[in-house]
Amino acid sequence: MGMCQLAAAAGPAVNGDVLSGKAFYTSTGAKETGTMPAGSNVTGTDGSLVVTIPAGYYDGTKTATAADSDLLPENILTGTTIFGVEGTGTLESGHVACNASGQTDCVSSAGFLPGTPRTSVTGGNGATQITIPQGYYDGTSTATAADSNLTASKIKKDVAIFGVTGTAVLAGTGYSVGQGAAAGDILKDKQAWDKDGTLLTGSLVNRGVFEATAAFPGVGYYSGMTKSLIPPLICSGTDVGGYAGTALCTGGTMMSWNIFHDRDATVYPQTAEASLFAGSYLNTPLPADHRVVPVISKDDDGYVSAGVFSPQVRPVTRSADGTEWEAGVPRRVCGKDATTINDKIADCETQHSIKPSWNIFPGTFEWSGLVNSNSGQGSWTLVTVRSLALANGAVCDTDCREVWRDDRTGLLWSSVLGSDNWCRAAGNAEAGDAAYCGSVVYQPDFPIAQSWCAEVGPTQMEETAASNETWASQSYHRGKGGMGMSTTPSVRWRLPTQGDYWLADANGSRYVLTNNVNAVEWIATIRGADRTYARAFNSYQGGMTNYLRSTNYGVRCVGR
Repeated sequence: MGMCQLAAAAGPAVNGDVLSGKAFYTSTGAKETGTMPAGSNVTGTDGSLVVTIPAGYYDGTKTATAADSDLLPENILTGTTIFGVEGTGTLESGHVACNASGQTDCVSSAGFLPGTPRTSVTGGNGATQITIPQGYYDGTSTATAADSNLTASKIKKDVAIFGVTGTAVLAGTGYSVGQGAAAGDILKDKQAWDKDGTLLTGSLVNRGVFEATAAFPGVGYYSGMTKSLIPPLICSGTDVGGYAGTALCTGGTMMSWNIFHDRDATVYPQTAEASLFAGSYLNTPLPADHRVVPVISKDDDGYVSAGVFSPQVRPVTRSADGTEWEAGVPRRVCGKDATTINDKIADCETQHSIKPSWNIFPGTFEWSGLVNSNSGQGSWTLVTVRSLALANGAVCDTDCREVWRDDRTGLLWSSVLGSDNWCRAAGNAEAGDAAYCGSVVYQPDFPIAQSWCAEVGPTQMEETAASNETWASQSYHRGKGGMGMSTTPSVRWRLPTQGDYWLADANGSRYVLTNNVNAVEWIATIRGADRTYARAFNSYQGGMTNYLRSTNYGVRCVGR
Protein backbone atom coordinates (compact mmCIF):
# COMPACT_ATOMS: atom_id res chain seq x y z
CA MET A 1 0.00 0.00 0.00
CA GLY A 2 2.97 2.29 0.71
CA MET A 3 4.28 1.52 -2.74
CA CYS A 4 1.04 2.54 -4.34
CA GLN A 5 0.99 5.72 -2.36
CA LEU A 6 4.55 6.60 -3.49
CA ALA A 7 3.66 5.86 -7.08
CA ALA A 8 0.61 7.98 -6.82
CA ALA A 9 2.50 10.82 -5.24
CA ALA A 10 5.52 10.81 -7.57
CA GLY A 11 3.76 9.75 -10.71
CA PRO A 12 4.39 6.64 -12.73
CA ALA A 13 7.80 6.04 -14.28
CA VAL A 14 8.13 6.39 -18.00
CA ASN A 15 10.81 4.99 -20.29
CA GLY A 16 13.07 8.08 -19.95
CA ASP A 17 13.11 7.69 -16.17
CA VAL A 18 14.73 4.25 -16.35
CA LEU A 19 18.29 3.47 -17.50
CA SER A 20 18.54 2.39 -21.09
CA GLY A 21 18.13 -1.37 -21.50
CA LYS A 22 16.61 -1.93 -18.07
CA ALA A 23 13.11 -3.51 -17.84
CA PHE A 24 10.37 -2.20 -15.63
CA TYR A 25 6.60 -2.58 -15.20
CA THR A 26 4.15 0.21 -15.38
CA SER A 27 1.29 0.75 -12.96
CA THR A 28 -0.92 -1.18 -15.33
CA GLY A 29 1.43 -4.15 -15.24
CA ALA A 30 2.86 -3.59 -18.73
CA LYS A 31 6.53 -4.45 -19.17
CA GLU A 32 8.65 -1.59 -20.59
CA THR A 33 12.36 -0.95 -21.33
CA GLY A 34 14.16 2.15 -20.06
CA THR A 35 15.71 4.76 -22.46
CA MET A 36 17.61 7.03 -20.03
CA PRO A 37 21.15 7.28 -21.54
CA ALA A 38 24.19 6.42 -19.45
CA GLY A 39 26.51 9.43 -19.27
CA SER A 40 30.10 9.19 -20.62
CA ASN A 41 33.25 11.32 -20.39
CA VAL A 42 32.75 14.80 -21.89
CA THR A 43 35.30 17.17 -23.49
CA GLY A 44 34.28 20.77 -23.86
CA THR A 45 34.56 23.13 -26.82
CA ASP A 46 38.14 24.30 -27.53
CA GLY A 47 38.86 27.41 -25.47
CA SER A 48 35.83 27.17 -23.20
CA LEU A 49 36.10 26.77 -19.43
CA VAL A 50 32.46 25.65 -19.22
CA VAL A 51 31.61 22.11 -20.34
CA THR A 52 27.97 21.25 -20.94
CA ILE A 53 26.92 17.91 -19.38
CA PRO A 54 24.53 16.07 -21.71
CA ALA A 55 21.32 14.57 -20.26
CA GLY A 56 21.75 11.12 -18.74
CA TYR A 57 22.68 9.12 -15.69
CA TYR A 58 26.26 9.46 -14.38
CA ASP A 59 27.58 6.87 -11.95
CA GLY A 60 30.27 9.09 -10.39
CA THR A 61 33.17 7.75 -12.49
CA LYS A 62 32.73 9.99 -15.56
CA THR A 63 34.51 13.30 -16.15
CA ALA A 64 34.05 16.60 -17.98
CA THR A 65 37.29 17.97 -19.49
CA ALA A 66 37.97 21.58 -20.50
CA ALA A 67 40.46 21.96 -23.40
CA ASP A 68 42.34 24.77 -25.16
CA SER A 69 44.83 24.25 -28.03
CA ASP A 70 46.79 27.34 -26.89
CA LEU A 71 47.40 25.84 -23.44
CA LEU A 72 51.14 25.50 -24.19
CA PRO A 73 54.27 26.12 -22.04
CA GLU A 74 55.58 28.91 -24.32
CA ASN A 75 52.32 30.84 -23.93
CA ILE A 76 52.49 30.93 -20.12
CA LEU A 77 54.79 33.01 -17.92
CA THR A 78 57.58 30.95 -16.36
CA GLY A 79 56.93 30.04 -12.73
CA THR A 80 53.23 29.90 -13.44
CA THR A 81 51.27 26.68 -13.83
CA ILE A 82 47.86 26.87 -15.49
CA PHE A 83 45.81 23.67 -15.51
CA GLY A 84 48.90 21.57 -14.94
CA VAL A 85 50.92 23.15 -17.75
CA GLU A 86 54.07 24.79 -16.42
CA GLY A 87 55.02 28.01 -18.28
CA THR A 88 58.40 28.57 -19.95
CA GLY A 89 57.90 32.12 -21.34
CA THR A 90 59.91 34.94 -19.82
CA LEU A 91 59.04 38.61 -19.86
CA GLU A 92 60.88 40.47 -22.61
CA SER A 93 63.53 42.89 -21.36
CA GLY A 94 61.95 46.30 -20.93
CA HIS A 95 58.45 44.84 -20.46
CA VAL A 96 58.42 43.86 -16.79
CA ALA A 97 55.26 43.28 -14.76
CA CYS A 98 53.79 46.33 -13.02
CA ASN A 99 54.29 46.29 -9.26
CA ALA A 100 52.76 49.61 -8.26
CA SER A 101 49.80 51.73 -9.23
CA GLY A 102 50.60 54.41 -11.76
CA GLN A 103 53.76 52.66 -13.01
CA THR A 104 54.45 53.07 -16.75
CA ASP A 105 56.15 50.95 -19.40
CA CYS A 106 55.13 47.69 -17.76
CA VAL A 107 52.74 44.83 -18.37
CA SER A 108 49.41 44.82 -16.51
CA SER A 109 49.41 42.51 -13.48
CA ALA A 110 45.88 42.91 -12.21
CA GLY A 111 44.95 40.48 -9.40
CA PHE A 112 43.47 37.12 -10.16
CA LEU A 113 39.82 36.52 -10.46
CA PRO A 114 39.07 33.85 -7.78
CA GLY A 115 37.04 30.82 -8.76
CA THR A 116 33.36 31.48 -8.07
CA PRO A 117 31.07 28.55 -7.38
CA ARG A 118 28.55 28.01 -10.13
CA THR A 119 25.13 26.52 -10.12
CA SER A 120 26.55 23.35 -11.55
CA VAL A 121 29.96 21.67 -11.09
CA THR A 122 33.29 23.55 -10.73
CA GLY A 123 36.55 21.62 -10.92
CA GLY A 124 39.51 21.86 -8.62
CA ASN A 125 41.91 24.79 -9.09
CA GLY A 126 44.26 24.08 -12.01
CA ALA A 127 42.42 20.98 -13.22
CA THR A 128 41.02 20.77 -16.74
CA GLN A 129 39.32 17.45 -15.94
CA ILE A 130 36.25 17.74 -13.69
CA THR A 131 34.57 14.81 -11.94
CA ILE A 132 30.81 14.81 -12.45
CA PRO A 133 29.14 13.72 -9.18
CA GLN A 134 26.76 10.77 -9.24
CA GLY A 135 23.21 11.59 -10.17
CA TYR A 136 20.87 12.56 -12.90
CA TYR A 137 21.42 15.74 -14.95
CA ASP A 138 18.70 17.24 -17.08
CA GLY A 139 21.04 18.66 -19.77
CA THR A 140 21.07 22.24 -18.50
CA SER A 141 23.83 21.74 -15.95
CA THR A 142 27.50 22.57 -16.60
CA ALA A 143 30.96 21.61 -15.38
CA THR A 144 33.37 24.58 -15.12
CA ALA A 145 37.17 24.36 -15.09
CA ALA A 146 38.99 27.03 -13.06
CA ASP A 147 42.58 28.17 -12.52
CA SER A 148 43.56 31.17 -10.42
CA ASN A 149 46.57 31.74 -12.71
CA LEU A 150 44.35 32.18 -15.75
CA THR A 151 44.97 35.95 -15.90
CA ALA A 152 46.06 38.23 -18.72
CA SER A 153 49.42 39.08 -17.14
CA LYS A 154 50.43 35.40 -17.09
CA ILE A 155 49.66 34.65 -20.76
CA LYS A 156 51.59 35.60 -23.91
CA LYS A 157 50.45 38.87 -25.44
CA ASP A 158 47.57 38.50 -27.92
CA VAL A 159 47.20 34.75 -27.20
CA ALA A 160 43.79 33.75 -25.83
CA ILE A 161 43.57 30.73 -23.48
CA PHE A 162 40.06 29.79 -22.41
CA GLY A 163 38.86 33.23 -23.42
CA VAL A 164 41.51 35.20 -21.53
CA THR A 165 43.72 37.26 -23.88
CA GLY A 166 47.27 37.64 -22.65
CA THR A 167 49.21 40.86 -22.13
CA ALA A 168 52.63 39.47 -21.13
CA VAL A 169 55.33 40.36 -23.66
CA LEU A 170 57.45 37.21 -23.52
CA ALA A 171 61.12 37.16 -24.56
CA GLY A 172 61.59 36.55 -28.28
CA THR A 173 57.94 37.18 -29.00
CA GLY A 174 57.50 40.83 -28.03
CA TYR A 175 55.42 43.16 -30.07
CA SER A 176 54.47 46.73 -29.37
CA VAL A 177 51.69 48.57 -31.11
CA GLY A 178 53.11 50.62 -33.95
CA GLN A 179 56.42 48.75 -33.96
CA GLY A 180 55.47 45.75 -36.07
CA ALA A 181 57.71 45.18 -39.10
CA ALA A 182 56.27 45.53 -42.60
CA ALA A 183 57.74 44.24 -45.88
CA GLY A 184 59.58 47.52 -46.36
CA ASP A 185 61.39 47.02 -43.04
CA ILE A 186 62.85 43.63 -44.06
CA LEU A 187 65.75 43.10 -46.49
CA LYS A 188 64.62 42.23 -50.00
CA ASP A 189 63.77 38.55 -50.54
CA LYS A 190 64.26 37.77 -46.83
CA GLN A 191 61.25 36.37 -44.99
CA ALA A 192 59.78 36.86 -41.52
CA TRP A 193 56.46 36.47 -39.73
CA ASP A 194 54.40 39.22 -38.18
CA LYS A 195 52.57 38.98 -34.86
CA ASP A 196 49.55 37.42 -36.54
CA GLY A 197 51.67 34.68 -38.11
CA THR A 198 51.48 36.17 -41.62
CA LEU A 199 54.58 35.42 -43.73
CA LEU A 200 56.22 38.61 -44.99
CA THR A 201 58.71 38.83 -47.87
CA GLY A 202 61.02 41.82 -47.54
CA SER A 203 61.30 44.60 -50.11
CA LEU A 204 64.04 46.76 -48.51
CA VAL A 205 66.88 46.89 -51.05
CA ASN A 206 70.32 46.02 -49.67
CA ARG A 207 72.54 48.58 -51.38
CA GLY A 208 75.75 47.63 -49.56
CA VAL A 209 78.32 50.33 -48.90
CA PHE A 210 77.40 53.88 -49.88
CA GLU A 211 79.95 55.76 -51.97
CA ALA A 212 79.63 59.31 -50.71
CA THR A 213 80.95 60.93 -53.88
CA ALA A 214 78.55 59.07 -56.19
CA ALA A 215 74.96 59.94 -57.02
CA PHE A 216 72.51 58.76 -54.36
CA PRO A 217 71.30 55.35 -55.58
CA GLY A 218 67.97 55.49 -53.75
CA VAL A 219 66.21 54.41 -50.58
CA GLY A 220 67.52 51.20 -49.06
CA TYR A 221 69.74 49.61 -46.44
CA TYR A 222 73.38 50.77 -46.40
CA SER A 223 76.03 48.88 -44.45
CA GLY A 224 78.53 51.74 -44.40
CA MET A 225 80.12 54.59 -46.33
CA THR A 226 83.28 54.12 -48.35
CA LYS A 227 84.41 57.69 -48.90
CA SER A 228 86.40 59.46 -46.20
CA LEU A 229 85.47 63.11 -46.42
CA ILE A 230 87.63 65.99 -45.23
CA PRO A 231 86.57 69.62 -44.57
CA PRO A 232 88.57 71.22 -47.46
CA LEU A 233 86.54 69.14 -49.94
CA ILE A 234 83.16 70.22 -48.52
CA CYS A 235 81.61 73.61 -49.20
CA SER A 236 81.62 76.00 -46.28
CA GLY A 237 78.29 76.03 -44.45
CA THR A 238 77.60 72.40 -45.38
CA ASP A 239 77.91 69.37 -43.11
CA VAL A 240 78.44 65.96 -44.70
CA GLY A 241 78.94 62.77 -42.73
CA GLY A 242 79.71 64.75 -39.58
CA TYR A 243 82.29 66.98 -41.28
CA ALA A 244 81.77 70.77 -41.43
CA GLY A 245 82.97 72.09 -44.78
CA THR A 246 85.63 74.78 -45.07
CA ALA A 247 85.88 75.09 -48.86
CA LEU A 248 84.78 78.27 -50.61
CA CYS A 249 82.54 77.05 -53.42
CA THR A 250 81.08 78.96 -56.32
CA GLY A 251 79.39 76.02 -58.05
CA GLY A 252 80.59 73.52 -60.62
CA THR A 253 82.86 70.56 -60.14
CA MET A 254 85.20 71.04 -57.20
CA MET A 255 88.90 70.81 -58.10
CA SER A 256 91.95 71.10 -55.92
CA TRP A 257 94.14 74.06 -56.77
CA ASN A 258 97.23 73.59 -58.90
CA ILE A 259 99.55 75.79 -56.85
CA PHE A 260 102.70 73.78 -56.14
CA HIS A 261 102.87 72.41 -52.63
CA ASP A 262 104.70 69.78 -50.61
CA ARG A 263 103.38 66.26 -51.03
CA ASP A 264 101.65 65.93 -47.65
CA ALA A 265 100.47 69.53 -47.36
CA THR A 266 96.84 70.49 -46.76
CA VAL A 267 95.28 71.14 -50.17
CA TYR A 268 92.67 73.80 -50.95
CA PRO A 269 89.97 73.83 -53.66
CA GLN A 270 90.62 75.65 -56.92
CA THR A 271 88.13 78.36 -55.95
CA ALA A 272 90.25 79.32 -52.92
CA GLU A 273 92.90 80.95 -55.13
CA ALA A 274 90.26 83.23 -56.64
CA SER A 275 88.61 84.05 -53.33
CA LEU A 276 90.28 83.38 -49.98
CA PHE A 277 93.84 83.86 -51.27
CA ALA A 278 93.13 86.47 -53.95
CA GLY A 279 95.00 89.79 -54.01
CA SER A 280 97.90 90.99 -51.89
CA TYR A 281 100.66 88.63 -50.82
CA LEU A 282 100.78 90.38 -47.46
CA ASN A 283 97.07 90.27 -46.68
CA THR A 284 96.51 86.61 -47.51
CA PRO A 285 99.85 84.81 -47.66
CA LEU A 286 99.90 81.21 -48.83
CA PRO A 287 100.59 78.48 -46.28
CA ALA A 288 104.30 77.85 -45.74
CA ASP A 289 104.24 74.54 -47.64
CA HIS A 290 102.72 76.17 -50.77
CA ARG A 291 104.57 78.39 -53.25
CA VAL A 292 104.04 80.55 -56.32
CA VAL A 293 107.67 80.25 -57.44
CA PRO A 294 108.62 76.65 -58.37
CA VAL A 295 111.43 74.91 -56.53
CA ILE A 296 113.60 72.98 -58.99
CA SER A 297 114.20 70.08 -56.62
CA LYS A 298 110.47 69.62 -55.90
CA ASP A 299 108.13 70.95 -58.53
CA ASP A 300 108.43 68.45 -61.36
CA ASP A 301 105.98 66.38 -63.42
CA GLY A 302 106.43 63.35 -61.18
CA TYR A 303 108.41 61.39 -63.80
CA VAL A 304 112.09 60.41 -63.53
CA SER A 305 112.37 57.35 -65.77
CA ALA A 306 110.32 54.29 -66.71
CA GLY A 307 108.74 53.07 -63.47
CA VAL A 308 110.64 55.65 -61.37
CA PHE A 309 108.80 58.64 -59.90
CA SER A 310 109.82 61.88 -58.26
CA PRO A 311 110.03 62.03 -54.43
CA GLN A 312 107.14 64.51 -54.61
CA VAL A 313 104.82 61.70 -55.78
CA ARG A 314 103.70 58.60 -53.91
CA PRO A 315 102.34 56.45 -56.80
CA VAL A 316 100.38 53.20 -56.84
CA THR A 317 103.04 50.51 -56.90
CA ARG A 318 102.98 46.82 -57.83
CA SER A 319 105.63 44.13 -57.47
CA ALA A 320 107.14 42.67 -60.64
CA ASP A 321 105.39 39.32 -60.09
CA GLY A 322 102.05 41.03 -59.41
CA THR A 323 101.60 39.48 -55.96
CA GLU A 324 102.03 42.65 -53.88
CA TRP A 325 101.18 46.33 -54.01
CA GLU A 326 104.32 46.91 -51.99
CA ALA A 327 106.43 44.77 -49.65
CA GLY A 328 104.19 42.93 -47.18
CA VAL A 329 100.91 44.10 -48.75
CA PRO A 330 99.21 41.34 -50.83
CA ARG A 331 97.53 42.35 -54.09
CA ARG A 332 94.31 40.33 -54.33
CA VAL A 333 91.62 39.57 -56.88
CA CYS A 334 88.58 41.63 -55.82
CA GLY A 335 85.15 42.62 -57.09
CA LYS A 336 85.10 39.63 -59.42
CA ASP A 337 81.74 38.26 -58.26
CA ALA A 338 79.94 41.51 -57.33
CA THR A 339 77.16 42.80 -59.59
CA THR A 340 77.26 46.57 -58.97
CA ILE A 341 80.12 49.07 -59.18
CA ASN A 342 79.65 50.03 -55.52
CA ASP A 343 79.67 46.38 -54.44
CA LYS A 344 82.88 45.80 -56.43
CA ILE A 345 84.49 48.79 -54.71
CA ALA A 346 83.33 47.55 -51.30
CA ASP A 347 84.73 44.07 -51.97
CA CYS A 348 88.13 45.50 -52.97
CA GLU A 349 88.19 47.35 -49.65
CA THR A 350 87.28 44.11 -47.81
CA GLN A 351 89.82 41.93 -49.63
CA HIS A 352 92.63 44.39 -48.92
CA SER A 353 92.54 44.55 -45.14
CA ILE A 354 96.28 45.32 -45.21
CA LYS A 355 96.71 48.71 -46.87
CA PRO A 356 99.68 50.06 -48.85
CA SER A 357 101.32 53.30 -47.75
CA TRP A 358 99.56 55.36 -50.46
CA ASN A 359 96.09 54.28 -49.28
CA ILE A 360 95.85 57.01 -46.64
CA PHE A 361 92.15 57.44 -45.90
CA PRO A 362 90.21 54.64 -44.14
CA GLY A 363 86.99 53.12 -45.43
CA THR A 364 87.93 52.66 -49.09
CA PHE A 365 90.76 51.41 -51.27
CA GLU A 366 91.83 54.56 -53.07
CA TRP A 367 94.72 56.73 -54.15
CA SER A 368 94.31 60.41 -53.22
CA GLY A 369 96.24 63.23 -54.85
CA LEU A 370 95.56 65.34 -51.77
CA VAL A 371 98.35 63.55 -49.92
CA ASN A 372 100.20 61.57 -52.61
CA SER A 373 101.19 64.26 -55.11
CA ASN A 374 102.14 67.92 -55.46
CA SER A 375 99.81 69.71 -57.84
CA GLY A 376 96.04 69.46 -57.49
CA GLN A 377 95.54 65.80 -58.42
CA GLY A 378 92.27 64.13 -57.45
CA SER A 379 91.35 60.72 -56.03
CA TRP A 380 91.02 57.32 -57.73
CA THR A 381 89.09 54.34 -56.33
CA LEU A 382 89.91 50.73 -57.14
CA VAL A 383 86.85 49.07 -58.73
CA THR A 384 88.14 45.57 -59.44
CA VAL A 385 91.25 43.43 -59.83
CA ARG A 386 90.52 40.54 -62.15
CA SER A 387 92.23 37.34 -63.25
CA LEU A 388 91.12 34.71 -65.74
CA ALA A 389 92.00 31.75 -63.51
CA LEU A 390 92.22 33.04 -59.94
CA ALA A 391 89.17 33.15 -57.66
CA ASN A 392 88.02 36.26 -55.85
CA GLY A 393 90.25 36.92 -52.84
CA ALA A 394 93.23 35.01 -54.23
CA VAL A 395 96.68 36.63 -54.25
CA CYS A 396 97.41 37.96 -57.73
CA ASP A 397 100.07 37.08 -60.27
CA THR A 398 101.18 38.76 -63.50
CA ASP A 399 97.83 37.83 -65.13
CA CYS A 400 95.83 40.26 -62.95
CA ARG A 401 94.42 43.45 -64.45
CA GLU A 402 92.75 46.45 -62.81
CA VAL A 403 89.88 48.90 -63.34
CA TRP A 404 89.99 52.25 -61.50
CA ARG A 405 87.44 55.05 -61.19
CA ASP A 406 88.42 58.68 -61.55
CA ASP A 407 86.37 60.09 -58.66
CA ARG A 408 86.16 63.56 -60.17
CA THR A 409 84.64 62.47 -63.47
CA GLY A 410 83.08 59.17 -62.32
CA LEU A 411 84.56 57.43 -65.38
CA LEU A 412 86.07 53.95 -65.26
CA TRP A 413 89.52 53.37 -66.78
CA SER A 414 90.61 49.93 -67.95
CA SER A 415 94.08 48.50 -67.97
CA VAL A 416 95.96 48.54 -71.26
CA LEU A 417 94.29 45.72 -73.20
CA GLY A 418 96.76 45.23 -76.01
CA SER A 419 98.55 46.91 -78.91
CA ASP A 420 96.89 47.63 -82.27
CA ASN A 421 96.35 50.22 -85.00
CA TRP A 422 94.10 53.20 -84.40
CA CYS A 423 91.22 51.85 -86.54
CA ARG A 424 90.69 48.75 -84.40
CA ALA A 425 91.45 50.67 -81.19
CA ALA A 426 88.66 53.13 -81.99
CA GLY A 427 86.28 50.68 -83.74
CA ASN A 428 86.33 52.76 -86.95
CA ALA A 429 85.59 51.26 -90.39
CA GLU A 430 84.69 54.30 -92.48
CA ALA A 431 84.36 53.44 -96.16
CA GLY A 432 85.76 56.84 -97.18
CA ASP A 433 89.00 56.20 -95.33
CA ALA A 434 90.27 53.81 -97.99
CA ALA A 435 93.95 54.00 -97.04
CA TYR A 436 93.37 53.03 -93.42
CA CYS A 437 90.09 52.14 -91.68
CA GLY A 438 88.30 51.39 -94.96
CA SER A 439 90.94 48.82 -95.85
CA VAL A 440 91.11 45.12 -94.96
CA VAL A 441 94.75 45.74 -94.05
CA TYR A 442 93.67 47.57 -90.89
CA GLN A 443 90.08 46.30 -90.62
CA PRO A 444 90.33 42.63 -91.74
CA ASP A 445 86.54 42.10 -91.82
CA PHE A 446 85.68 45.42 -93.52
CA PRO A 447 82.97 46.72 -93.73
CA ILE A 448 82.51 45.17 -90.27
CA ALA A 449 84.51 47.15 -87.70
CA GLN A 450 86.70 45.23 -85.28
CA SER A 451 86.89 47.11 -81.99
CA TRP A 452 88.75 46.92 -78.69
CA CYS A 453 86.49 49.33 -76.79
CA ALA A 454 83.22 50.42 -78.45
CA GLU A 455 80.54 47.78 -79.10
CA VAL A 456 78.05 49.94 -81.01
CA GLY A 457 78.79 52.32 -83.89
CA PRO A 458 77.66 53.49 -87.33
CA THR A 459 78.77 50.21 -88.89
CA GLN A 460 78.42 46.62 -87.76
CA MET A 461 80.83 45.98 -84.89
CA GLU A 462 82.67 42.92 -83.62
CA GLU A 463 85.30 42.17 -81.03
CA THR A 464 88.93 42.08 -82.18
CA ALA A 465 90.37 38.60 -82.43
CA ALA A 466 93.33 39.54 -80.24
CA SER A 467 91.06 40.54 -77.34
CA ASN A 468 89.67 37.01 -76.89
CA GLU A 469 86.33 38.62 -76.05
CA THR A 470 82.92 37.18 -76.97
CA TRP A 471 80.37 39.92 -76.51
CA ALA A 472 77.39 37.66 -77.22
CA SER A 473 78.25 35.42 -74.26
CA GLN A 474 79.18 38.34 -71.96
CA SER A 475 82.85 37.41 -72.03
CA TYR A 476 85.00 40.52 -71.71
CA HIS A 477 88.71 41.21 -71.26
CA ARG A 478 90.00 40.97 -67.69
CA GLY A 479 91.51 44.44 -68.26
CA LYS A 480 87.92 45.72 -68.43
CA GLY A 481 87.14 43.88 -65.22
CA GLY A 482 85.07 41.40 -67.23
CA MET A 483 82.49 44.16 -67.79
CA GLY A 484 80.76 45.35 -70.96
CA MET A 485 77.39 46.42 -72.37
CA SER A 486 75.75 43.04 -71.82
CA THR A 487 76.98 42.40 -68.26
CA THR A 488 75.66 43.35 -64.84
CA PRO A 489 76.77 46.02 -64.17
CA SER A 490 76.67 47.28 -67.75
CA VAL A 491 79.58 49.43 -68.93
CA ARG A 492 79.74 51.26 -72.29
CA TRP A 493 83.42 51.42 -73.19
CA ARG A 494 85.07 53.72 -75.75
CA LEU A 495 88.54 54.89 -76.74
CA PRO A 496 89.36 58.00 -74.64
CA THR A 497 89.37 61.41 -76.28
CA GLN A 498 92.09 64.03 -75.91
CA GLY A 499 89.92 65.79 -73.35
CA ASP A 500 89.53 62.57 -71.33
CA TYR A 501 93.29 62.18 -71.12
CA TRP A 502 93.83 65.85 -70.22
CA LEU A 503 91.39 65.57 -67.32
CA ALA A 504 92.66 62.16 -66.21
CA ASP A 505 96.28 63.37 -66.28
CA ALA A 506 95.32 66.44 -64.25
CA ASN A 507 93.64 64.12 -61.78
CA GLY A 508 96.73 61.89 -61.45
CA SER A 509 96.14 58.98 -63.86
CA ARG A 510 99.86 58.52 -64.55
CA TYR A 511 100.44 57.77 -60.87
CA VAL A 512 97.59 55.26 -60.60
CA LEU A 513 96.92 53.30 -63.80
CA THR A 514 99.09 50.44 -64.96
CA ASN A 515 101.27 51.70 -67.80
CA ASN A 516 101.67 50.37 -71.31
CA VAL A 517 104.96 48.67 -72.17
CA ASN A 518 105.92 51.38 -74.68
CA ALA A 519 104.15 54.15 -72.68
CA VAL A 520 102.13 55.32 -75.72
CA GLU A 521 98.35 54.92 -75.79
CA TRP A 522 95.98 55.74 -78.63
CA ILE A 523 93.57 58.69 -78.29
CA ALA A 524 90.29 58.83 -80.24
CA THR A 525 91.01 62.41 -81.37
CA ILE A 526 92.22 62.94 -84.97
CA ARG A 527 94.99 65.42 -85.81
CA GLY A 528 93.26 68.29 -87.60
CA ALA A 529 96.27 69.34 -89.67
CA ASP A 530 96.79 65.87 -91.15
CA ARG A 531 94.04 63.30 -90.72
CA THR A 532 96.29 60.36 -91.48
CA TYR A 533 97.46 60.94 -87.91
CA ALA A 534 95.71 60.61 -84.56
CA ARG A 535 96.67 61.82 -81.12
CA ALA A 536 98.43 59.55 -78.62
CA PHE A 537 99.20 59.93 -74.92
CA ASN A 538 102.54 59.31 -73.21
CA SER A 539 101.55 57.53 -70.00
CA TYR A 540 104.98 58.15 -68.42
CA GLN A 541 105.53 61.88 -68.99
CA GLY A 542 101.97 62.99 -69.73
CA GLY A 543 102.63 64.56 -73.11
CA MET A 544 100.57 64.08 -76.28
CA THR A 545 101.86 63.64 -79.82
CA ASN A 546 100.67 62.51 -83.26
CA TYR A 547 101.20 59.12 -84.90
CA LEU A 548 100.15 57.54 -88.18
CA ARG A 549 96.91 55.66 -87.59
CA SER A 550 98.42 52.55 -89.14
CA THR A 551 100.92 52.22 -86.28
CA ASN A 552 100.38 49.80 -83.40
CA TYR A 553 100.22 51.41 -79.95
CA GLY A 554 98.60 50.65 -76.63
CA VAL A 555 94.81 50.53 -76.23
CA ARG A 556 93.12 51.58 -73.00
CA CYS A 557 89.35 52.09 -72.69
CA VAL A 558 87.26 54.53 -70.69
CA GLY A 559 83.59 54.11 -69.93
CA ARG A 560 80.57 54.00 -67.69
